[in-house]
Amino acid sequence: MKKLMMAAVALCGSWLAPAYAEVDQSNPYTMVEQVASELLGNYSERRAELDANPQLLRQLIETDLMPYVNVKYASYKVMGKAVRSATPEQRDNFTAEFREYMVTTFAQAFTVYTDQTIEFEPAQPLTDRNIVSVGVTFIEGTRPPIEVKLKLRLNKKSGDWQAIDLIAEGASILAAKETEFGGLIRQQGLDAVIQMLNDNNQKALAGQS
Repeated sequence: MKKLMMAAVALCGSWLAPAYAEVDQSNPYTMVEQVASELLGNYSERRAELDANPQLLRQLIETDLMPYVNVKYASYKVMGKAVRSATPEQRDNFTAEFREYMVTTFAQAFTVYTDQTIEFEPAQPLTDRNIVSVGVTFIEGTRPPIEVKLKLRLNKKSGDWQAIDLIAEGASILAAKETEFGGLIRQQGLDAVIQMLNDNNQKALAGQS
């Protein structure tokens, strides 16, 4: 169950480079299915190569997933109240380091993906909503299916939908990170947390974690 949930996080989790033209970001339901199919298809085809070289897996996450995640929104949400008193430089530094943290997290989670069957929620009318949750169900053999919801937010300027959160077993991943990092920021300060993220990211890039 835990391994399957990790695969769900890898698929759905959580946002800066320009998106590929073939992905339709004007509809959140279409976008989720297209991005997931492309990402998981590429991973399955190159699994042996990617498992042998973690840096190549990071590159796959960068090209196939990160363009569709709103990193700035997620980073500011995780900073919580600290974002109000942070300097522009601190906000930019935290966003950059948190983005690298997400890439590492997604890459690690993908190592437990084992070609589970995936079903996507049928498209629903959007009306005037600017935040939509799209359901994704993971099915593996006789195990109980795992249902997660990917939350997306409409960028009103570009008209594109972007991922901002993952709801797994009724719990928000973004809210959990807000609690985790918010506590560290209150205890140690924003600069210390930025440095901690940088240290961990450098270790990940060097293949030490």
